[in-house]
Amino acid sequence: MPHPLELFDKIVVINLATRDDRRREMDEQLRRIGLALDSPLVELFAAVRPVDRGDFPSIGARGCFMSHLGVLKLAASRKLDAVLIVEDDLNFSDDFMQRIPAVVDRLRGRDWSMFYGGYRLDRPVPEARGGCAELPADAGVQTSHFVAV
Repeated sequence: MPHPLELFDKIVVINLATRDDRRREMDEQLRRIGLALDSPLVELFAAVRPVDRGDFPSIGARGCFMSHLGVLKLAASRKLDAVLIVEDDLNFSDDFMQRIPAVVDRLRGRDWSMFYGGYRLDRPVPEARGGCAELPADAGVQTSHFVAV
């Protein structure tokens, strides 16, 4: 039986090269859901560490933006249809494997552009149907630990 996250062509884990502790922790998290860092579906992406914050609120925010942008450029260059971007400090919920099949079925059954698997929004979440709540394009998200495009 295929893994539910095989909906995505690739799962890309953003990780600073200096954070081998987070690589180990992410491998443990992936193993909890039946994957691992060495799974063919999973790939590490060297996180960007800028020297200054530029126009961003912090160096970390700029690095996060630049890292996610780098993954999107990588996905575009490889012509991937769907990529899941996760950050190396992501923790899967204990019931992730019970909940994700319904979410994946919902995504498979519709035309979608972005899936935000996080939990912090700038407004109340609408009623979730099939494990998903549809959000307007202008809804702000506050974390980027689990984002698919």
